[in-house]
Amino acid sequence: MTPEQIRACREGLRLSQVAFGQRIGVGRVSINHYENGRRHDTKQPIEISKTTDMACAAVWCGIDGYAAVLAAAERANVQVGDCSPALPSSAVEPWIVEAALQELAKRGFNLSENRLAFPLLDTLAVWSQITRWCSDRGFGVPTLHPVISASVPGVAILEFATENDALNFKMFCTRGR
Repeated sequence: MTPEQIRACREGLRLSQVAFGQRIGVGRVSINHYENGRRHDTKQPIEISKTTDMACAAVWCGIDGYAAVLAAAERANVQVGDCSPALPSSAVEPWIVEAALQELAKRGFNLSENRLAFPLLDTLAVWSQITRWCSDRGFGVPTLHPVISASVPGVAILEFATENDALNFKMFCTRGR
């Protein structure tokens, strides 16, 4: 994100620098530095880290931090109990998957062909069930690659160890759809 994008994100959410900083886990001074693109004391340019970029994108998408995501997933797990995880079969359009894969490649990830894509929030809501289901059946638990950026809406790329694991998971979690 650029300094202008961070400011636009904060202002679009109608948050003060203090409130926005609390949501992404930094102080008001850091938000001020990010929005101005430089430090006040040294006037040196400030680099906006990928972590800050992701935190801003998450807040924009309504995710107020990893703890909130975990709490929502735990609530969903308690409500659903031991039911099998259910995910939509084709909710992520091919262009979104391609953009997510390109974003992951920029970050240094080279994913195998044994992958599936699902909406991020749907996946996070049943993640504990996914890991339990895979473990109980002797399948490898997939690696979760969450992608949120300016060009990619929230998508979860699940990377499996084998093609068989990916096919079995897709058949079970999408009910064969």
